[in-house]
This record gives sequence, structure tokens and C-alpha cells, in this order.
Amino acid sequence: MMRKILLLSAFLGLTLLNAQTVVFQETFDTAVGWTVIDRDGDTRNWGLYTGSATTDGWGFSGNVAGSASWLPAVGALTPDNLLISPAITLPATGTLSLSFLVGSSDSQFFAEHYAAYVLPSSATAFTGTETPLIEGTVTAGKTAIAKTATIPSNLAGQSVKLYVRHFNTNDQNLLIVDNIKITQTGTLGTAENKISKVETSLYPNPVSDVLTIKSKEKVNKVEVYDISGRKVVADLDGDKVNVGNLNAGNYIINIETKEGKTTEKFIKK
Repeated sequence: MMRKILLLSAFLGLTLLNAQTVVFQETFDTAVGWTVIDRDGDTRNWGLYTGSATTDGWGFSGNVAGSASWLPAVGALTPDNLLISPAITLPATGTLSLSFLVGSSDSQFFAEHYAAYVLPSSATAFTGTETPLIEGTVTAGKTAIAKTATIPSNLAGQSVKLYVRHFNTNDQNLLIVDNIKITQTGTLGTAENKISKVETSLYPNPVSDVLTIKSKEKVNKVEVYDISGRKVVADLDGDKVNVGNLNAGNYIINIETKEGKTTEKFIKK
């Protein structure tokens, strides 16, 4: 019986470790803070298409972002258009992934070329020589195609912007992008941390100002993260952690002693 309980505990620990948190999501229903750049200067750019994805049978639903490469009154265009997100603060921990839906409004002329970049908010002007995280050409018309990629770990904890580029397309129709999402997995650290020899407990929990760590070994270091995975300031003094400056909510604390590391959760009142 004890062995079964231990195995169940390990399984539950792994389930928590692999929990997914949505860091950023845009469905273009109420898009705020996005900017566009017409790099090729043809006066045609990204726009918000409200409801057309559903009513025109494009394979999407609701509002979408679209960039034209051909217009009835104009003819063929040579797009090089950027759609740029507002600044996004990435969590400092876990594995970060970018995903979105991409497609074309035309069932015959659908070969729209695109790329997606995740770049530091402090980056200088976009030049086109940056390395894309995802690049491709639409392979089917009026179909929402899912794309996903892992964001490089060196961007963790940084403020970034997402760039979606429509370019290198000849006489097609309309590139569509929707349901952009950045997610985080592994918020609670590693399974090794949960099954280390470190034995700790927290009190009071919920806490108002000072959190006390009960441990057989001296606590050498703590790190506190909010539910989005962002590291927050919490000073350690012996076995006490000052959390009085934190907003009310759920938090994760990584505790390090000479025996290793462990992870606990607490609630700030």
C-alpha cells in the first residue's frame, strides 16, 4: 500500500510540473496595442477582418488578422508587411512555446509566404535579416493550419515582441493569422526537485507579511514566482521570507538547502 501511495504522489508531482500556463493570447476579437509596418511601400498592409473568416468560409472563426497580396482594384502586390505585438514579459522559468493558426482566403491561390519572430523589445528597427522562429508557405486554401515552436531559452525573463511577416509572395490573395498564443510549461521546476531529500513546510499559509520555512537544514536561497512564472522580489532572512510587498494571489517558492532543492506553494492574503 505504501508503495502505491508513493507512486501516486510521484505521478501527481509530475502532473503539476507539466501544467501549462497561457502567458499571452490574441484572438483579434479585441486586439489592442498591435502595430503594422508596410515595408514594401505599396500602401497595403495588415488589417483586422471582422467576421469575414466565418461568413466567407475561410476555415477560421470570428475576427482574424490579414495581409493582402492581391486586390481586385489593384491587382498583384509584392507584400513585405509586419504585424507587431505589444510588449510581452516572458516568464523566467519553464519551457516557452509560440503557436498560431495560419491560412489563406483563397482555395486556389493560397501559397502565401510568412515568418514569425520573437525578438527583445529593446531590439533596433527590424531589418529582415533576423532569424525567424517559424517560417513557411501556406499549403492549403481556406484551412486553418496550426504552427508551433519552442521559444529560445535565452529570451526567458525578457520583454519581447512578436513579429509576423508576410513576404516573398507572388500574386496570391490574403494571408490570415489567428489565435496567437505563448504558453509556459514546467512552472514548478523539475521532478528531481520534488523528490529530493529536502523536507520543508511553510507557515502561516495563507500569509500576510512574513512566511516561515520549517526545514531540518539551513535555507541557503529562495526564489519566488507568481502564477505567470515571473520571478518576484522576496527577501530571505534566516528562515523568514518577507512577502509583504507581494500582491494577493498564489505563488510558488523554490527552496534550496545543502541537501538540494524543493518547491512549495503558498497563498498571499
